[in-house]
Amino acid sequence: MKTIKYIFPFLVVIVFGLTPFIWFIGKEGILINGVDTNFPLDPWVWFQRRFFVWNSVTNAGANFSSSTAGLFFHFIQVIPYSLGFNLQHTQIFSFVFWFMLIVASAFFFARTMIP
Repeated sequence: MKTIKYIFPFLVVIVFGLTPFIWFIGKEGILINGVDTNFPLDPWVWFQRRFFVWNSVTNAGANFSSSTAGLFFHFIQVIPYSLGFNLQHTQIFSFVFWFMLIVASAFFFARTMIP
């Protein structure tokens, strides 16, 4: 009984962190895309572009100095893509990573504030 009481909060965190799986049930080959998701169709090229502070993709180029801040964020997408996952599975991996991070940090924050 004591073990269940100890493990239960972590199971809740894991279940909430796996929410993105629900979004993709029965939607094989579908991606969630939009302004906020910032999910590239070629994660490797998108990641490599983050190493430069000048973006020559549009017209004559543009200041892209904030791009290096995205190295970590897009590295999360490059890992599964480099391992051969398709785009949908890469996006699911990315979403689950961020959801787990958000849910776990909210849990530990709440646990600190209300022991």
